[in-house]
Amino acid sequence: MQLYYPEEPSVLQAEMIVAWKKKRGSYNFSALPETAIITVDYAAIKHLVSLGVKKLKGLKGRHFIKKGLLFCAGFDNGAGGIINLLEELRALGVKQFVFIGLAGILSPDIKEGNIYAVEKAISGVGSSAYYSAKTEMGTFDVDFYKQIQNALGVQNGTCFSIDTPFRETRRLLHEVQQKGAQLIEMECAAVYSFAAFYQLQSICLLIAADNLTKEWTAPKNWKNLLLQQKHLVHQIVQTLQ
Repeated sequence: MQLYYPEEPSVLQAEMIVAWKKKRGSYNFSALPETAIITVDYAAIKHLVSLGVKKLKGLKGRHFIKKGLLFCAGFDNGAGGIINLLEELRALGVKQFVFIGLAGILSPDIKEGNIYAVEKAISGVGSSAYYSAKTEMGTFDVDFYKQIQNALGVQNGTCFSIDTPFRETRRLLHEVQQKGAQLIEMECAAVYSFAAFYQLQSICLLIAADNLTKEWTAPKNWKNLLLQQKHLVHQIVQTLQ
């Protein structure tokens, strides 16, 4: 069954939801910055927004404005959760999206804590199929991607995006490894397909965490992963300003 109809507008559009929320007084802000830094883990941005920064209302998760940037965390994990957030942010005027996530390791060459800019995301998520006919996607704006990547000094990487982490079978992992996937996570293909559909700037950054190269093993140093996320956020803020 075909899922992608790019020539047709959606019956329900994010702009409609935004207008409905504004009419109800759901938002406690009048405008948003053009750039959003999005992390799954609120602890990665807590140090920036914990003192004297107003929490934005009307958006699912924890959202704050500081230094002319929008910081987002605490939304639903996975492609569906982040797509719903991105659509609403887009309708509210956000045009640049920087996503920071944690990923499972699929390559023995990758060590826990390594950071990668996602050059290519292989889609195993349902959401991307409604925004693109492609099964492999990268950023829409290569210049924006390279600006962030070069400033951070991180390597390119390829990931596989999955909706259901509890169905990461050995055969599936082998097949995506054969396609070049070094990391596995839940959001990047959705972010890139969304951004390409609307011709918006985006970059996905992943920190290697748990290991799936043989048997699953949990991260050995969670504290260090959190520090990596905080440091990455700090570097991105400096780059964007």
